[in-house]
Amino acid sequence: MILVDKAVTVAPNYTTINANNNQYANLVPPQVVDQIVIDIPAYADLKQQKLDSTIAPGTQTVAFNSSQNPLNNSQDWANKFPAPGTASNPRVVRVTGGGLNIPDNINISNYVITVDNGDINFKGSSHTFNTSC
Repeated sequence: MILVDKAVTVAPNYTTINANNNQYANLVPPQVVDQIVIDIPAYADLKQQKLDSTIAPGTQTVAFNSSQNPLNNSQDWANKFPAPGTASNPRVVRVTGGGLNIPDNINISNYVITVDNGDINFKGSSHTFNTSC
């Protein structure tokens, strides 16, 4: 029984062996195709293209050091994290000093948040997203 028709590939200049009781002896190998070169853009380039298309020219970036300003609850978020922008001009925040912990019940609207080194962790639930990148 053959599970996948023509699923066997061989190297160029292959030879065949025909042994007794070899159920695969009469397989027709698929065509060997030339190597294809695929251009995969760097992550940094893709990220910069997205940021350039989202952020208006001249928009200032606010730095936020997460290790110096831990966010444990919504009050910490309101007191320490930069205020949001508007739908047409979102606040751009660059997080340094580690990852960003987003407490429970936070409205994350009108932000563009980048994290230099670390993760974005959503603590709890009830987060609201709108016009954020």
